[in-house]
Amino acid sequence: MEAAFGLVDKNKSGTIEKQELFAALQAIGEETDRKELDEMFRLIQNPRYAGKISFQDFCKFMQTYNGELRKKKMIRLRETFQQMDKSHNGKLEVGELRNALTMSGLQLDKEAIEEIITSIDVDAEHYINYEDFIRLLMK
Repeated sequence: MEAAFGLVDKNKSGTIEKQELFAALQAIGEETDRKELDEMFRLIQNPRYAGKISFQDFCKFMQTYNGELRKKKMIRLRETFQQMDKSHNGKLEVGELRNALTMSGLQLDKEAIEEIITSIDVDAEHYINYEDFIRLLMK
């Protein structure tokens, strides 16, 4: 965590300013708006540092931010699954998975899709439910 703090603390002041944190989050591709960052910053900053966060505050921020990121990621994954599930039955069948992969630029034949499903379908039901989908993405 100290190494990460050092990378974000560009001016090596021993504290991180809001702009430094915002720039670091943008640099790693995180979609955080200023309003959200302002709120998190307000909640974790120690008043004695006036507009800056210490290493301890940074550690607290990272815990909070990582929790928020996980929530957002799970929401996006659920939405993605629902978009792929054209029949709205809570299952991704061979055709639905093939269509989704084709839309993302992957051209796989039916056998390859069935092999993917078989490799993660622990229930041997010949479709992917949401839990299987998450397992696939975590591999």
